[in-house]
Amino acid sequence: MIKASVKGLVLCLVMGIILWFAPATFGQVRSSDVTTPEQLRGGLMKTVTLDADDAFLPSILSILADKSGFNIVTGPGVNTQERISVHLKDTPIEEAINLVVRAAGLAYEIVGNSILVADAQALSQEIGLSAHVIDLKFAKADEIKDLLSDLTEKVQIDTSGNKILVLASPKVIAEINKIVEAVDVPSPQIMLEARLIEVATDDLDKVGIDWEKLSNFTTILAESPLNRDASTGATDGSSRPPNESDFGGNLPDLGALPEKYKFEKIDGMDNTFKFSRQLYAFDIALDFLMKRNKAKVLAHTQLTTLNNRAANILIGETLRWAVTSQQNAIVVTDSVGIKLQITPTINADGYITTTVTPEVSSITELVLGIYPRKKIRTASTTVLVKDGQQIFIGGLFSVTDSKVEFKMPLFSNIPLIGKLFTHTYNSTQKTDLLIEITPRVVREGISYSDANNLTSNGVRILDDGQTTNLRSLMPELDSLNTAKSEVMDLKKDQKEIITPYEQRK
Repeated sequence: MIKASVKGLVLCLVMGIILWFAPATFGQVRSSDVTTPEQLRGGLMKTVTLDADDAFLPSILSILADKSGFNIVTGPGVNTQERISVHLKDTPIEEAINLVVRAAGLAYEIVGNSILVADAQALSQEIGLSAHVIDLKFAKADEIKDLLSDLTEKVQIDTSGNKILVLASPKVIAEINKIVEAVDVPSPQIMLEARLIEVATDDLDKVGIDWEKLSNFTTILAESPLNRDASTGATDGSSRPPNESDFGGNLPDLGALPEKYKFEKIDGMDNTFKFSRQLYAFDIALDFLMKRNKAKVLAHTQLTTLNNRAANILIGETLRWAVTSQQNAIVVTDSVGIKLQITPTINADGYITTTVTPEVSSITELVLGIYPRKKIRTASTTVLVKDGQQIFIGGLFSVTDSKVEFKMPLFSNIPLIGKLFTHTYNSTQKTDLLIEITPRVVREGISYSDANNLTSNGVRILDDGQTTNLRSLMPELDSLNTAKSEVMDLKKDQKEIITPYEQRK
């Protein structure tokens, strides 16, 4: 019994010693000895310098594998006797592998900690294709599909769920995810304020306004013309730069008001609020015509659209008529009235490129008493303005002929002699459609009303800094207000009114 106990004790001591020294004897696995995927990827980012002439392809790949820490596996279609020449200096290892493999007419794929090199067709079969679904938050699935057409043709879209299904290799899917991540971002929004004003141009000369001369300015009137010389700042048709004032000095002498298309800014305020003499004088004339029922606002609307997306306004009606062909009848629809399409694009420098296409249509007659014939007036222009600056478009003239019948009450209803108290005459009315557009970028975190930044009277709300700058402009604005007062007192003194763009003597 005593001998057995001693043997058991000795056996336990031996086993304890073996277990104690086991890590040193058989090797111990430490966390620092485990290679992570990040460390493997870092090996591919190392740079290598390699010069080899007429060397075997497997030898070159073996050197690159040793430098990167990856294993290199070649497929059966790789010619081990193929020779290539390589001269690389401080090149990332992954880029070097890509160049070497492509020079041999092959392809490669990273699988775990190994790089598989094979023929492109065999590689796709060896690696296999996998399906991947991408949920889109902001971009449209059909637009993303067009972007991915160069990477893979196996792309399906789910328009109802705004998803795309990609069938490709893991490498291609990784590239697709990078592209989608860069493209699927919120698109900037632009708030458009549009006013459509119809001006009756008949007899405007009687109130002292030369509309023909004024309309030259309203064809395209904006603070920043599109065709502008970058070195001088001059617009097309003018070799002199704009005469800008500076708050550090004195305002320039007004002198003669500028001729058409020569813009003179009253500068010095921030980029969101600037005056120009042309726009101010035009507002005076427009206000004068509205107060005397010579102009009326057909529409004053505000709508928000995404960047580079068209916004459409229709003021009119939709016509429907049937067109028969043998035994089939097709209903045709068409719109008549005032159409306005606005497409704003935000540029990197803060300017807004705005494409405006107005169209004015009316029915002239009914062919065969059924089919309408339309008369269309349309224009299209692109202007470059700053955020919050106005655009005026005009020149869409219309002439309407009508027959007017004037009857004297009571007497015109007397039989036989009633015609003697009735007068009929032909009337011709000339009108011009003016379009005023103000694009504003809707900033993130700013409400719609704040982005609009207008009071009920259409006056922009100014902060303290803008108010201070505006007060410094008062001497020049007072002279313009004096001109406005003279226009408003027209009926009282019956004096001849000088047109807004003529020099005041």
